[in-house]
Amino acid sequence: LQAASRDDSAMVAWNEIVCPGDDPVNCDNGGECEICLMLIDRADCPSGYGMSDCVATTEVGSMCESGGGATVDGGILHSDQCGTSGRANNCFGGFDVYVRVNCNKPPSSPAPPISPPQPPREPAPPHS
Repeated sequence: LQAASRDDSAMVAWNEIVCPGDDPVNCDNGGECEICLMLIDRADCPSGYGMSDCVATTEVGSMCESGGGATVDGGILHSDQCGTSGRANNCFGGFDVYVRVNCNKPPSSPAPPISPPQPPREPAPPHS
């Protein structure tokens, strides 16, 4: 994920990038913590480190670093920080840097309105 194209056009703000397909499950963190985190390109890595860990409250447009506790699932190391990988090593020094991007997944369709109950039927006339 790049913040700017390589043709020297204007920089794109991180908070203007949207998640793939407007669905967090397509994000690099699989949409865990109900947020979209995307790995940044090495060329966009910050020069200084001291960024926050990736957590559910990471703001849109903010970079964060995967770290802390981890679990292994199917041979893949996952941090316990919102589905980020502790082995991405996408930035210098082995840092795993993500940016939270906007995800405008359309809300699911509302349930159809409930029909009012049918009025009671008139009794049938007696048979003679």
